[in-house]
Amino acid sequence: MQAAGGRRQGTGGRLQAAGGSIEAAVHSQPSQKKWPTTEWIPPSASSHWVHRILPAACRLPSAFCRLPAAACRLFPAACLLLSAFWILPAEIIDRIAISVGNQIITESQIDEEIRLTAFLNQEKLDLDNAERKKAAARLIEQTLVRREMEFSHYPLPPLSDAVRSLETLKTRDKTEAEYQQELDAYGITEEGLKRRLWWQATFLRFIDYRFRPGIQIPDADVQASYQQQLDKWKQDGIQPLPSLEDVRASIEQNLTEQRIDQELDRWLADTRTQVAIRFHDEALQ
Repeated sequence: MQAAGGRRQGTGGRLQAAGGSIEAAVHSQPSQKKWPTTEWIPPSASSHWVHRILPAACRLPSAFCRLPAAACRLFPAACLLLSAFWILPAEIIDRIAISVGNQIITESQIDEEIRLTAFLNQEKLDLDNAERKKAAARLIEQTLVRREMEFSHYPLPPLSDAVRSLETLKTRDKTEAEYQQELDAYGITEEGLKRRLWWQATFLRFIDYRFRPGIQIPDADVQASYQQQLDKWKQDGIQPLPSLEDVRASIEQNLTEQRIDQELDRWLADTRTQVAIRFHDEALQ
């Protein structure tokens, strides 16, 4: 499970929740503790769930240029009709693609999700309907996770945490000019990229916080996994063969990531039955 659809070394991947701007979330929920500096996670280091929800493993998370859910409450239809008399010519700001409970995912968010994912994975930009469906599915799952963050009053780190990740990412280009050219080619901004990196790190931390404490790996599972790996090493002619104690920590980590992945999938499936999801664009179903 790699770059565009995978996860973080053993677990899942969905990125970029919709329904409320990141900046608004940061200011409305000030950080309650000091967070470590965010590190950019390369695609090769991401796991299944991170790549499914946070498809660009540098991901998880993000670039959420979205229409805040609060805006829909503050500007009802009557207000918009009244404003039309004062704003000429009238402009369409964005179009709602999906409603997830009382939160929304807009057409521009889906477009940005595709562009940022392609940029981070260094893939060819593809805006066809198949990619829009994949992006929409990721955004729905991310919205459900963001909703859980809000319900649990999870403390969000400051947006400034993404600065170091952004600087690390920029080093893959030789010059500042080349970096800017690449942003332009994918139709994204540095600010959007920073928000994306912030969100992916926040997402990964929350998944660990939410699911890891309940995971326990029986010794029998460790030994079974070791035996499977041992048989593969023998087939590959690897010598000398590592002992169980040499690789126990790695096996336990991988099994833990798999369990988190399974728990996350079960939680998402259950949550989807409790939240009304409406597609305003039927092509995304």
